[in-house]
Amino acid sequence: MKGYIEKKIKTLLKDYSDAFSLHSCELCISENTECNASVISFSGANLIIVTRGYIEFLERTFNEDYFSLIPIVGMLNGKEVSDALCDLYEDPDFEISAFMLNCSIQFTFSHEFQHILQMNYDSILINKKFNESIGKNNFCAHSHALEFDADRMATFEVLKFVFSEHKKQENKSHYALQSMIFMGLASAVITFSLFFFRVERCLQTNSKVDKVPFYTKEYSHPHPLVRAYTIVEYLFECAKGDFPEFSWNPQVLFNNIFGTMKVYFDALFPGQSIVSEFMSEFKDNLDQIIEYNQELYDFAIKEKSIIELLKKRNIKYE
Repeated sequence: MKGYIEKKIKTLLKDYSDAFSLHSCELCISENTECNASVISFSGANLIIVTRGYIEFLERTFNEDYFSLIPIVGMLNGKEVSDALCDLYEDPDFEISAFMLNCSIQFTFSHEFQHILQMNYDSILINKKFNESIGKNNFCAHSHALEFDADRMATFEVLKFVFSEHKKQENKSHYALQSMIFMGLASAVITFSLFFFRVERCLQTNSKVDKVPFYTKEYSHPHPLVRAYTIVEYLFECAKGDFPEFSWNPQVLFNNIFGTMKVYFDALFPGQSIVSEFMSEFKDNLDQIIEYNQELYDFAIKEKSIIELLKKRNIKYE
């Protein structure tokens, strides 16, 4: 495991830089112990900065011990999907924790790389640093819109990654793919939950996880619950178009995501009801979450930098 994450990000950076004809992109590993990632454009170079804390934290927390009860999540689905998940779990050539880790790396990298693309299309952002934490700086609708766009594109890239991994499996059934999509999406939601809830500090101090009070137009990044909704909503939209052979139901998506989160966080923090609290706050603020998600969408599709990127990827936005 040691060195794997850094090597994986370097490989992704080279592949994506070549695909987008960007030849001034570099990965920098900061010795900062906090779990974080950021992007900065400096002296003509685009830098993705990943902290040592991020690498060590993911090595420690995306452990097979925390995903050992994943087959239980299959019970939330029909027999076909449930059986497919059990088959994947028992497949000696498919390690669920490694798959979840790779989905997490893909999401984080794709989010940061999208920020690089945003900067290349908008001179206003040159030398601006994107820091993946809830900075207490003044709210900026433009920054929230860029985060919204980066989360959506990262979600799309995770979906592509899941499909490519499914093609490698001997069990190429539709139900196995759907089960992998559920896990990949859950990994994305778990990823920024780890970021925003500062879980690494809780593990170090053996303290309880602190909830982030709900907000909309505050701080540097949208609230984690807004981001979770953005990710699920966009994956649902993409999946319906790309995989029409499945029966896609938003509630089933949510059930699988939060079911996987519960298995993971219950193992990571025995005795704490993290996901229950997460879900309770989500339910209490659902109307505001949906309203603000739509507001971010309306703002984002008017942004020149975002529109240019959507056109470049042939993605419909109206």
